[in-house]
Amino acid sequence: MKTKTKLLTGAALLAGAGAVAAKKYADNKDTVRKPVEITNQQFYLIGGGLASMAAAAYLIQDGHVDGKNIHIFDTGKIYSAKKNIKDLDEYHTLEPYTHRQFGVFDVLTLKTSHDASDPIGFVISSQNEKLLYMTDTGYVSQKNRQYMQNLDYYIIESNHDIEMLMATKRPMFLKNRILNDKGHLNNEYSAHLMCEMIGDNTKEIVLAHLSQEANTK
Repeated sequence: MKTKTKLLTGAALLAGAGAVAAKKYADNKDTVRKPVEITNQQFYLIGGGLASMAAAAYLIQDGHVDGKNIHIFDTGKIYSAKKNIKDLDEYHTLEPYTHRQFGVFDVLTLKTSHDASDPIGFVISSQNEKLLYMTDTGYVSQKNRQYMQNLDYYIIESNHDIEMLMATKRPMFLKNRILNDKGHLNNEYSAHLMCEMIGDNTKEIVLAHLSQEANTK
């Protein structure tokens, strides 16, 4: 029996969002301001310059964030869609529906549908195996589906159960944002999608970006 090499996503293709330290102010103007405890949050900073170092110092000192939860990415090693990172050079730009080679991995970039600056997903190939990585999308286009058929592995968004989402205390505008074509895939959509996509080669499906409040475990 042929040995199967499991495809690992060493896909450090994620762009961090920049840190924002929140502060909570008491109603009484004479009360001393105290920072919100955000010790369990993870923070991702783009670039190793002074701005990132200053942000990290602020998070540690005033936000009470453990240094191990702060991650600083070297822009020279980040690849992303053009609009996601300011002044991203051409070499580090991932264009939809083009291939890039990273060592033994071939990465095909897919354009997704989300209310972000330039959302993308990936089909990552190595030797004879392929993996889909797709989250943060409100639907999956017919163009994307042609690249998703009968892959070995799928990491696919299954963000919420619609009834559970509607039962939350979230404001209606946020619920509509999640439900629309530039929001997030619900469980039923993802299940039907996978039934259409999987084939004889498929070994594993991982459901990703599950809502803690509007989904089952």
